[in-house]
Amino acid sequence: MDERLERLRSDGDGISALRRLFLPAFAQADRGSIPDTGLRATLDLTGAGMGNVQLLDEAAGGLTIAAQHGFDRSFPDFFAVVGDDGTACGRVMRTRAPVLVHDVERDRFLARTPATRVLLEAGVRAVCSLPLLDGDGDGDGAALGVLSVHYRAARELTDAKYRLPEPLSHRLGRSLRDRAPEVR
Repeated sequence: MDERLERLRSDGDGISALRRLFLPAFAQADRGSIPDTGLRATLDLTGAGMGNVQLLDEAAGGLTIAAQHGFDRSFPDFFAVVGDDGTACGRVMRTRAPVLVHDVERDRFLARTPATRVLLEAGVRAVCSLPLLDGDGDGDGAALGVLSVHYRAARELTDAKYRLPEPLSHRLGRSLRDRAPEVR
């Protein structure tokens, strides 16, 4: 599997292979395990050591962590409920578009915010956050949450690198939508 993952990471056109490798995992997942399933697949794909899935919780007043990997306790405590300001995930919810932070210390929106301190303490230098939308197409539907991967080194996050996990974020959003509890 590692060799196939390396080919996918280096090949921006590996989307059909990506679907064959990872998307079947969503078929067996129930709603409670979908965030963790999506996060683990994304971390495997990107090689990032840390990440989280946050879902919109209107009762809580923002995004809440549904799955996380690679962080100590201070990270989920600080990001327990996130509004729309001062974080990459908040920007994603506001714009419904991917947010790439090449260096948390230099990003014009993130630098010198309280979130920067927590990210640096957690060993995070770069972030790629993608919207989880409940639509069937590219960029349509309501925002359900955010999928974020975090890297230990500052890096240039090119379109090709953030586009690789995009199919997983789309599938994650649709899986959450399809397994939503019925409202009666």
